[in-house]
Amino acid sequence: MTDAATPILTLDRVTFGFPRRPDFLKPVTLSIARGDLWTVIGPNGAGKSTLLRLMGGLARPTGGIVRVESEDIWDLPARLRARRIALLPQHLPRDLGLTAREVVLMGRFPHRRFGLFDRPADQAVVADVMNLTQTTAFADRSIDTLSGGEAQRVHVAAALAQQPDLLLLDEPAAALDLNHQLLLLDILHELTRRRGLAVVVVTHDLNFAWRAASHVLLLHEGRPIASGAPADVMRPETLEQVYDVRLGRAAAPRARGDWLVVTGPRQSDGAPS
Repeated sequence: MTDAATPILTLDRVTFGFPRRPDFLKPVTLSIARGDLWTVIGPNGAGKSTLLRLMGGLARPTGGIVRVESEDIWDLPARLRARRIALLPQHLPRDLGLTAREVVLMGRFPHRRFGLFDRPADQAVVADVMNLTQTTAFADRSIDTLSGGEAQRVHVAAALAQQPDLLLLDEPAAALDLNHQLLLLDILHELTRRRGLAVVVVTHDLNFAWRAASHVLLLHEGRPIASGAPADVMRPETLEQVYDVRLGRAAAPRARGDWLVVTGPRQSDGAPS
């Protein structure tokens, strides 16, 4: 268990590139501590999912270093890395031939002992995370028969069954209806505020980022534009430049601050692009 003040994950001038785009992701530096809830926002092609893969040790940086506490993430054995970090990608398999409970139990694989990961302690963890994600009611149904939103919540539960210090989620609300988006928001706050996890969420939903996050990272064309508190990063003038739209605000008495509302393209009033 790490100290609350110790960053769980640190990125020190991390870059990434492909043969045809060697400078795809420009240097990113940030620290993620226990209890943080980061959202990563930016237009398509900004590098959000690539950054998440770098954080999870699924892609090796071409420059800089990713540290889990003080250790290079690439020096950690895969099993130990999976105990510390869970990553849920945007596109998830459905035709697994497993029940929802069995899918969640697979999250215990990094904790197996003597080849087993269905001990009573594992079953207790599975029951806890399925209760948290409200997936217990269909625990014995095949995941192939669940709706997209139900299956998404099962996979979130499987990631939580790893009992990670850091949870990485790529567009987790994409398949969820409005009610379950609110449930996801409650789950994220439960994890960070009460259970002390660190969470990073990639999202296109600016209002989700505004309402959920303690910290926001804004990327554009592979370059970090701003990072910090939502009120500092998500300034309308900054977002308008990055997204090339005009933004307005609408009162939201029951939410934190106002809602951001797209009112049209920036070019519509003759503004420069």
